Amino acid sequence: MRSFTALFLTFFGLAQPFCRAQDTVLDWSKKVIELQEVQGQNFEQDLLLVKGLLYLQRRSEALELIQKINRIHQRKEPRLSELLETASNQYFQQETMELFAEASILIRDDNWPEAKDRLDTALKKEPLHRELMTTAIQVALATGNVDRAADLEKAGAPFYGDSMVWKTYRVWIQIQQKNGKEAMKVLALLWNSTRAQFSRNEVWILAFLKTMELNKYQLDWDAVVKIIRRHPEWACSRLAKIRLKPLPSVKQRKELLEIKAVLEDPKKFQSVLMVQEKEFRSQYKGLIPLESCRKEVDDLLSKISETK
Repeated sequence: MRSFTALFLTFFGLAQPFCRAQDTVLDWSKKVIELQEVQGQNFEQDLLLVKGLLYLQRRSEALELIQKINRIHQRKEPRLSELLETASNQYFQQETMELFAEASILIRDDNWPEAKDRLDTALKKEPLHRELMTTAIQVALATGNVDRAADLEKAGAPFYGDSMVWKTYRVWIQIQQKNGKEAMKVLALLWNSTRAQFSRNEVWILAFLKTMELNKYQLDWDAVVKIIRRHPEWACSRLAKIRLKPLPSVKQRKELLEIKAVLEDPKKFQSVLMVQEKEFRSQYKGLIPLESCRKEVDDLLSKISETK
């Protein structure tokens, strides 16, 4: 009897707030319809409309409206930036947030297939969530699913295409699709906006070398070599340099053996990854094709041995 009474009181204790919440949703639904009829006429009303759409968990409409407000009013407004951040990264459901947290742990442990499953489930629940989308692109690139990465990038680009991480992923999508010209355009944007960081990031340097190879461009080797020499732990970038500018076989063999030692020393390589992850919050993990670099080192060493 006591258990039933507790359940009864709990239900009726929660019933009134629940009804108020339902009324609030209905009120916002009506308010959104009213504001949509006068959309574009008043900046403050448009901001309120964005808030209403977010309250109703209509993320894609809120993001599209923010774009329109920017075009129509052409003004920098902190409140609009705050709303964009909210529309981009707010989790509407606790379950979605938990799925992302699980996926992040799986990525850290290099368990890419299960991370993909968690992210796919989360994106079905909350499409166009920026953090979910960027991480899903990262996983798709790390597992070689370039079509999936390209679809996600295309869907989110109108809203998130200006971010540094988004541009990085776009470069690697273009590289995997063998589209050197488009990759070069995006790299130029990255260089112009983050020039000071460019020479400290192996993900970008390696993308640059691969893009130059795709486009068959001549490199300013003095500048590139200086950058790479400052980072002997950048094994895959050093390997790309050898492939693009072959050295005499004796020198090449010596450097290849040094690269092989770095690639085969988990602690040494992990220390490099930890620096990158600290600076970029693990968002670039998996982009450097470690296994293919190891294989290429062995292939080149074999060729050198055969020519002796």
